[in-house]
Amino acid sequence: MRRRGISPVVASVLLLIITVTAAALIMSFVLPFIKGELNDGGSCLEVLEGIEFGESEFNCFDSTIDKTGFSVKINKDEVDGFRISLVDSSGSSIVHSVDSDNKGTVISGLRMVGSAPGGYIDLPDIGGQRSYVATSGAYERAEIAPVLKGGDVCNVADSIDFESCRPGTTL
Repeated sequence: MRRRGISPVVASVLLLIITVTAAALIMSFVLPFIKGELNDGGSCLEVLEGIEFGESEFNCFDSTIDKTGFSVKINKDEVDGFRISLVDSSGSSIVHSVDSDNKGTVISGLRMVGSAPGGYIDLPDIGGQRSYVATSGAYERAEIAPVLKGGDVCNVADSIDFESCRPGTTL
């Protein structure tokens, strides 16, 4: 009785075909996924260092009147606003969004320095800086993230630890 098997050449060709087919199938799923993820993150890479807390006497909290001031500087044209997270001593936080959709409107719990409670909010010009007051508490820390044109929100770009305001600083 004579047994017959597959020749080594045919077996090698079949293994090669199976390997190439498997690689093609994997790549047809993996490449579009990776390209999509890179394109989404790419716009945030373009605005790296596009927003920051500006140097200002208003970057402080006043626990006697329960208010916190902060200054925002926008450095790149692609930035359409910001999202700020204010953290208090217990670790609780409140988030405010300021962008072109709510520019010139009233945002509860937030106003610009020098404006009356319930005053309108404006964004800084490119290269400019504006100061704001959170009227809902004396916060210890803040983190800011850029909001891009189109509404995408990037990761945190800058953070600041607040100190008590110096005497004479009016929030």
